[in-house]
Amino acid sequence: MAVGTANSQCRVWCDRCSGLLAIAARPLAALALAALLVTASASPQTPARTASARSAPPQATVPETPPPRPDRGRAQQAYRAGQRAEQSGDWKTAYTAYSDAVTYAPANREYPLLREHARFQLVQGLADLAERQVLAGDVAGAREQLMHTLEIDPNYVVARERLAELNSDSVRVAPEKGPRLAGPPRLNPRPGRRDFDYRGTTRGVYEEVGRQFGVTMAFDGDLNDRSIRFRAPKVDFETALLVLARQTRTFTRVVDEHTLFVTDDSVQKMREYAPEIEKSLILPASVSTDEMNETVRMIREMTGITRTQLDTASRTLTVRSTEQNVALAQALVEQIEQPHGEMMLEVEILEVDRNAAHQLGITPPTSAQVFTLSSSVIRQLQQAQNSGTLLQVLQSLFGSGGALAGAAGGLASVLPPLIAFGGGNTIFLATMPGATANFSQTLSAVRSAQRILLRAQDGKAATFFVGDRFPISLALLSSSLNPTTTALAGLFAGLLPRTDFTVGTAPIGVAIADFNGDGFPDLVAANQTDSTTNGTISLLLGATGGTFGTQILITIPGGTLPSTPSAVAVGDFNGDGSIDIAVTDSANNTVAILLGRGDGTFAAPVTYPTGNAPVALLAKDFNADGFLDLAVVNQAGNTVSILLGNGDGTFAAATDYPVDVAPAAIASADFNDDGVLDLAVANHGDSSGTGGNTVSVLLGNSDGTFKPKTDYATGNGPAGIATADFNLDGRTDLAVTNQDDNTVSILLGNGDGTFAAHTDYAAGSGPVGIVAANFTGGANPALAVADQTGNNLSLLIGNGDGTFTSPVSLPTGNMPVAVAAADLNGDGTLDVVDANESSNSVTVTLNTLRSANSASSLASAQSAYPAAQYVDLGLKLKATPRLHNDDEVTLQLQFNISSLAGSSINGIPVLSNRTIEQTIRLRENETSVLSGVIQSSNIRSISGWPWTSTAPGVGYLTGENTGNSQQNETFIIITPRALHLPPHNPRAIYAGREEPSSPGGPPALPPGAPPEPSPNQAPALDTQPAPTGPGQPAPAPGPQQPPFGAPPQQRPSL
Repeated sequence: MAVGTANSQCRVWCDRCSGLLAIAARPLAALALAALLVTASASPQTPARTASARSAPPQATVPETPPPRPDRGRAQQAYRAGQRAEQSGDWKTAYTAYSDAVTYAPANREYPLLREHARFQLVQGLADLAERQVLAGDVAGAREQLMHTLEIDPNYVVARERLAELNSDSVRVAPEKGPRLAGPPRLNPRPGRRDFDYRGTTRGVYEEVGRQFGVTMAFDGDLNDRSIRFRAPKVDFETALLVLARQTRTFTRVVDEHTLFVTDDSVQKMREYAPEIEKSLILPASVSTDEMNETVRMIREMTGITRTQLDTASRTLTVRSTEQNVALAQALVEQIEQPHGEMMLEVEILEVDRNAAHQLGITPPTSAQVFTLSSSVIRQLQQAQNSGTLLQVLQSLFGSGGALAGAAGGLASVLPPLIAFGGGNTIFLATMPGATANFSQTLSAVRSAQRILLRAQDGKAATFFVGDRFPISLALLSSSLNPTTTALAGLFAGLLPRTDFTVGTAPIGVAIADFNGDGFPDLVAANQTDSTTNGTISLLLGATGGTFGTQILITIPGGTLPSTPSAVAVGDFNGDGSIDIAVTDSANNTVAILLGRGDGTFAAPVTYPTGNAPVALLAKDFNADGFLDLAVVNQAGNTVSILLGNGDGTFAAATDYPVDVAPAAIASADFNDDGVLDLAVANHGDSSGTGGNTVSVLLGNSDGTFKPKTDYATGNGPAGIATADFNLDGRTDLAVTNQDDNTVSILLGNGDGTFAAHTDYAAGSGPVGIVAANFTGGANPALAVADQTGNNLSLLIGNGDGTFTSPVSLPTGNMPVAVAAADLNGDGTLDVVDANESSNSVTVTLNTLRSANSASSLASAQSAYPAAQYVDLGLKLKATPRLHNDDEVTLQLQFNISSLAGSSINGIPVLSNRTIEQTIRLRENETSVLSGVIQSSNIRSISGWPWTSTAPGVGYLTGENTGNSQQNETFIIITPRALHLPPHNPRAIYAGREEPSSPGGPPALPPGAPPEPSPNQAPALDTQPAPTGPGQPAPAPGPQQPPFGAPPQQRPSL
């Protein structure tokens, strides 16, 4: 038995070593095999196996298969197979092929090297695969891969050590995740259909339905128990519940699998009991932030969802609402976020330089000569015996130069055309007039072409530029430049860094103060949130360099309604040296006071009554007692409430002063130079157009009371107000933003509490918030205006005489509504902070344009230009394609061709610009050609007889016209080629019978009648409720409405 075992081991070892033995000589192979057999037979055994070996009869040795004969052809074939496998990355096949090549050509030195390289790559790949399987938790598979690796290369130490680690159970399998959230409870009624004909109360009908289907009904204590008759034959539980809910104007919520809660279908009850879910929706097709914001706006308007969070970085929109509204939002996103169509615009620019030269006409004779022949000359010619003598006579007659020289070979060639006349003793010879006819034309054209392939999306502009960047030296000084222009140049250059910080939902106001006493300004923003939950304020603690930490949310408690913060002001109300916060609540007509502790935390809010719908406030000392007081603007009450401070953080009862219609903002300063603070209130006016469009000025008394208002006209829809001395006359002036006019009204103060008529200056789109401050480091105040619909800040730099420059736009978040200014980074210049209502953020713009130590340079009489400036000279093309269903495309093209005009002003070259706009509609693959952009120059010369050479027709016989025409023409050829057409498969979505903002149920149905869609309701399609994400509860929709996307007759799933 032992001998057989030893022989088996010998055969295994022989098989493994066959590749090595094949490259040696046969005698050496036989000698090695014999040594191996002897070694295997003498291996140590256990005592039992040793006894068996002695008792077992000897077995014959199996003869070894001889190695194959060398075959060069097969070796080359295996080598080529290995090369192909190596190129494709199949190292296993390459290793096998190279091993065969070594077997058939053992003398080749290249094949063993290739085999070893393939073996290394193979074992390395198997080891890497084993590591990936360990990471995936497949330890058994990793062991198998490592064992296979060692079979190929037993000396691979890394694989052997890793296999030992795995065998020792040193790798722990990651524990399985715990159970996920179970989700909302689901009702489990008895199956089947029941007949109902019940006359009674609401509670009784529900209890009867619950009794027959085995469901326990729980009722709200405020349920309106009305008398009804419920008749529904052969209905299941879901249908019965749906009809009953609509008939009794109730809605239900599942408590557990056997209990159902019933309450009235009202706005208040829906807010209290309706289940809500939260889901993140991906916006795959939106390209820019504006497109994503537009999608969010459509979702909010069409579904009534107010709690949304847009993450532009990940392109996700998180919504929180009822399951039906969330499903509707998801279906709308799927329809809106369709991939844009794409086109390839093949643009060819052909520049042609055409030089045409032509000569046409006959050159007329310009001179003639007359020669006289005397009788003696004639006799000499007649007596000449040879050509030499004749030439001598002719030379004496016509001269020796010109054509006569060396013309002995032909006399005819030396004689000019002559005509003889006269007689007697003298004969006259005259030369014939000579003329030259030219009928030639030379054309030369040099063409240079450029071909550009421009990929553009449907409705998106695509641009490119072909030309040169031309440097213009501007190293000149100009006395016409003032410091303001230099500062604006820096703003245009984009030198102001901007950072957005996340705050709560719908921030409406912002203020700056140091709440924790660390020397760095902090921010506080008032967040309106929505009408269903209490509003908050966001506290952002400042750090070095004008940066801020993560927001700290503080909830403002509500009253009869959830709180809605509308404005925020800061100050030390209790005299403890710590900054406190005042927040107005427009929903509950109060102002909340949060006393600061000096470490960035605050005591619980304490509220004080105000007028109706407070929307703005400020903290000033109106009665000069050393304690801060509050002035609150009440928009619905058309008043201003004054709350005098007691110095301990409490305030006296409010005293109201009437102003104009719908006040919106407030400012305070001493307008009549009496040392007492006065008030200025901007009155927006109501939607009917009556009242408003004014500023109410209330002059203060020294005891905290105010005189009756005086109104001054402004622009349309004043929404913000600020004070400063804009004309540097020592008197306070007013600046008012006009939301409807997109302007800022400046009212210059007279110093006696009155103001001059307003002067309007252009601002951005929808200006609301405003702050007056010195941003440029000079003596002239400037204005920073929050443009609500323009999504930017408009900066108007004052000229010092009450006028302002054109606005400079600084980017912000979406819908900026409030603005404040302070030195946030400690560089001595004022920075700007604005609150963005739509993007739920505040934007911090650091003013790095001027510092305090360089402010003196702004007052210099002259300012230097930069050393050089580069301008683009050439062709700029802007193409906006719009795809249509009929394989057509509308191209909106704009061409801008710029060049040097050849003149200069003050040493600065003048640029010549030509702009061409074209809108065309083409079929796909049709070509549009723009030509006629020509620069030409002509040179023409005429030579010939006077007067006749210029005559038509005859001029060609009596003169010669020479012309040289130079023309440079540009051809632009555009061919649209569709790459991807936009999908056009709109479908109707059943969105329910209600307005999105109204959760109430529809009118009651007749007894026993199933719900039917309204006549103007869109047909329902097969859209199903949106599935919830992993681990996200998915509550069942209330039975007051069918699931989203299904017709009203469909039963809801419980």
